[in-house]
Amino acid sequence: MIYDLPSFNFSNLQQSIFVSKLLKNSNSKINLIYSYHQYFWQGPQFIKSLFNESIDKNINHIAYCKNNIGMVLSLLRLGITKIAFDKKNLKIFEKILNLSKKNNCNLYNFKKFNKKNFIYDLSDNIGFEKNVLSYLKKEKFL
Repeated sequence: MIYDLPSFNFSNLQQSIFVSKLLKNSNSKINLIYSYHQYFWQGPQFIKSLFNESIDKNINHIAYCKNNIGMVLSLLRLGITKIAFDKKNLKIFEKILNLSKKNNCNLYNFKKFNKKNFIYDLSDNIGFEKNVLSYLKKEKFL
């Protein structure tokens, strides 16, 4: 299940390509969760193009929206198919869940991801690569 896979936040194509190369000869799967804070200065169109360029069967690319309903709706309109959302208001969550089903989108409860390993300086690609590599080796994913 997607909630039990290792999950990392990421902010750019280079980081996604690095993870893709790591998993190239592997059957392992992981989640790359696009940072909520990156969305505000890069926007939904950037996320769409990033996800389109980062297609890999071993990686689930997920956009994290916290509890921002407007962000979820804009990503649904663009055709993003995997969105993580904080389920704070059950009534609103159910409405968004219905919309996501109509748009062939999987909506995930962010709090259910079990193996989150978030990197706080996403601008440092070398630090990102070291962190991901050491975690995957430690967990015997590689």
